[in-house]
Amino acid sequence: MTFFNSEDQEEFSTPNEATMQKFDLFFYNGKHHYYESDDWEDIFYKISYDCEVDQIKKIDFIIDEANKQHPNNLFFLLKKAAKEAFSKNFVLSNQLFAQAKIINPNDSDIFVVESEIFSHFGKYEKALAALKIAYNNGGEPESIFFQMASCYQCLNKTRAAMLLYKNIALLNPYNDFAIDHLAEILFEEEWFDEAVKIFKKLTDLNPYSEDIWYNLGNAHLGLEEYKEAIWAQEMVLAINDESTFGKIGLANAYQEKGEIEFAVTLYEDLLANNFADAEIYFSLGYCYEKLKKYEQSRIYYRNSLAENSDNAQAWYGIGATLMAESSYNMALHFLKKAHFISGNEESIFGLSLAATYLALNKSEKAVEIYEQLKLFYFDEYEVWLDYSTCLSTQSKNEKALEILESALSYLPNNHQIKYRIAAILIKLERTTEGIVYLEDALQKNFMDHNLMFIFEPKCKKDKNIKKIINQYKKIV
Repeated sequence: MTFFNSEDQEEFSTPNEATMQKFDLFFYNGKHHYYESDDWEDIFYKISYDCEVDQIKKIDFIIDEANKQHPNNLFFLLKKAAKEAFSKNFVLSNQLFAQAKIINPNDSDIFVVESEIFSHFGKYEKALAALKIAYNNGGEPESIFFQMASCYQCLNKTRAAMLLYKNIALLNPYNDFAIDHLAEILFEEEWFDEAVKIFKKLTDLNPYSEDIWYNLGNAHLGLEEYKEAIWAQEMVLAINDESTFGKIGLANAYQEKGEIEFAVTLYEDLLANNFADAEIYFSLGYCYEKLKKYEQSRIYYRNSLAENSDNAQAWYGIGATLMAESSYNMALHFLKKAHFISGNEESIFGLSLAATYLALNKSEKAVEIYEQLKLFYFDEYEVWLDYSTCLSTQSKNEKALEILESALSYLPNNHQIKYRIAAILIKLERTTEGIVYLEDALQKNFMDHNLMFIFEPKCKKDKNIKKIINQYKKIV
């Protein structure tokens, strides 16, 4: 539980040794001593910050004794009200709040503490109402907005939370904590356009902030604006040429841009300067995988796992490099591990595992994986296409057709699935039905008509099919 916040610290001064000795006699031996309310506050903060033995007991003791000696002191009255509420002594807590409101009905701190109690018990709407009163009563906007944003996040109202963090950052562009929360939401929600606008404005307000420039670079990277992303990360390094996250951001930007070899030099420079973590090792593994230097790639993926054994992407990376070398038996262990750790977080893990089972002629195992995947990723057409391909390779075209028709109940306008259905129907000599699906797919996306030939190569020689495709070519 929390009995104080950062704003409470401003008047705190360290009590002298004699004061603390008297307090210890009071606490441990019951030797009663009177303190002025300011002295009690100083002792309260000292004990709070020192993290010493019996800290919680001492804080409770201070709140109780200070409240007895100074029953109308609002500071300790609110601490006492909060303490009782957190202990679920709600009747006493409400009485104390009522007393506080008699002493000063418009004090914003009363409603801030009420909001903290409501939040503690998951009553976020009531917490927000209390915070709005605190704001209207002259409460400190930065602190109140931050608490309101936290409530909105707990209510899954992400947009409202983001706007509040944005307001805090604009009020105080030196508040790195708010900026970090703002960036986290913007990037998690992939609001990259908005992120660019916000962080650009913040660079005007605080042009020497490494954090702001770094986030601006990542926002540009999310939009695949590589030149701008690189420039922003270079600004981080212009402010502080030793900035680790600036170097990481620059390496990430070059990696995403496709300048893999230069990205490798940047990542390896970080290692040479004794900065190594799971992400750096993983990035190097990924880069070497892209360069098709698979053995070197696996070394770095394993180093990443040594730092974080729960990194599903690193397990997958090792499996993928082994797949690229057709070492399917060896790949199987790593892909299974990635699929297990991810907990169906990404379909690629399951799809690659199923493909490996197929390569090892273990089609039943592959089908088991596809059955799981279509439950979790029913909105991803690749899952349905890969499943149908698995069945078609076993000459189970009717079953493949059934799977694809199920897919249309989730993705009714997907042209890739319709091209695939058309190809299977034509293969089954149900040409009239196949042409219906083919024409529907052509209407939706003519440019992908080559999928028809990939799914069923014999269609290339079918004059009727080619004629239909050419008719739609003229329309396009």
